[in-house]
Amino acid sequence: MSGVPLWMFEEAKKKVYGMAIGSWGYNKYITSIYVPMVGIRGGGDSTTKIQYQLFIDLDKFFDSIPLVFVLRPEDREIRHCNIFPKGHTFCNKLNKDLPMLCHGQYADTWRALGEKKNLLAFLNHCQDLLNHENFSSPARKVIN
Repeated sequence: MSGVPLWMFEEAKKKVYGMAIGSWGYNKYITSIYVPMVGIRGGGDSTTKIQYQLFIDLDKFFDSIPLVFVLRPEDREIRHCNIFPKGHTFCNKLNKDLPMLCHGQYADTWRALGEKKNLLAFLNHCQDLLNHENFSSPARKVIN
């Protein structure tokens, strides 16, 4: 099975405004989505909110934690320490280098969920990640 079932996407879309399908797989499974999310600017600034545009690869949703790429803001404008800079990650579906979220230890939690994996819960994790900084993240040093 590749991607998430349409019903799971529809359930999440009721709670996440502006989410759109990026690509379809076999049997109406969705293999990627675009998601707008508001998060903190980061880099020590936890009060300024900015708009992030995410591209999420759902191909291996039930096997491994989804890859979450940042389309906006541009890499040079990103200060959030939980986002790998462009050049360290590659988005095969869009065929380009893009910044990518660092999930840290949540990847272990994701594996342990087994069949209880849920798209809305994953999107809530992404929202939480974008609104807090883990300063021990290997993704990016805080820019002052």
